[in-house]
Amino acid sequence: MYLKTLMETLNYRYGTEIANNTKGFLGTAGMAVNSGLDQFIQNASQLFTGETLATSPTQYASSQVRQNLDGIGGIAYDATQSIS
Repeated sequence: MYLKTLMETLNYRYGTEIANNTKGFLGTAGMAVNSGLDQFIQNASQLFTGETLATSPTQYASSQVRQNLDGIGGIAYDATQSIS
C-alpha cells in the first residue's frame, strides 16, 4: 500500500531522469515512438484493471521532452507519437 501511494512521485522522478538523458534528433524521435507505444499498452491494461493505473515514467518523460519543442519540431513529435 505504501509503495502504491508513492508510485506517481517515483514515476515522475524517473521520468524526469529519462527526459534529461534524451538528447538529439534520434533520442527525441525514439521518445515519441516509445511514448506512443506506452500509451497504447497503458490504455489496453486499463481496460482489464478495476482501478486507476499510475502515470508511467515514459509519459512523464514524454511531456517534458515535448515542452522543450516548438514549431515544426513539436508538430512532428505529436504526429510521430500519434502514429506509433
